[in-house]
Amino acid sequence: MRARLDVPRGGTAAVHVLVNGPPGRTLPLSVTEGDRPVRGARWFNLVDVPVEANTGPVIFIGTRKSGRNPHVIRRAPFRVFDAMEPVDATVRPASPVVALRLHLPVAPDAGPGPRRYFVSVGRGPSLALDVRVHRAVVPPAGKSSFPYTNWFDTPAMASPGRTRSGSP
Repeated sequence: MRARLDVPRGGTAAVHVLVNGPPGRTLPLSVTEGDRPVRGARWFNLVDVPVEANTGPVIFIGTRKSGRNPHVIRRAPFRVFDAMEPVDATVRPASPVVALRLHLPVAPDAGPGPRRYFVSVGRGPSLALDVRVHRAVVPPAGKSSFPYTNWFDTPAMASPGRTRSGSP
């Protein structure tokens, strides 16, 4: 198996790995470049969480009063891999399916060019991960960084074509 990624210096190469197998058995996790383990590689177990109700067309949660939202792509209830739990060099799946995320940070002063990593989970086949590091650099966050505020206005989001003030 093989995957290819492009990443700027100062960025993070990341890949998801989905593993099917019997729960309860410890799986060793490794990332190598050549024959050496990759320092700084970070693994996460993607914990599946329940989605019990879809967002409604008028209000945050769909109810009898707000109606059924015809625009959802998957009807609740379902589970989604969402929360990231850091793990060390092994993971012990609690269910037959485990989703993992691997982060490979690229230093801002790293040399541009190709890298080849080998990602292994358990005794299965390894994934050849080809990462092309580009010359561009992601600047560190600081005083001149673009500020970001995560906010939302439910009525504006649920009313297509309307502005926050309610006018078209």
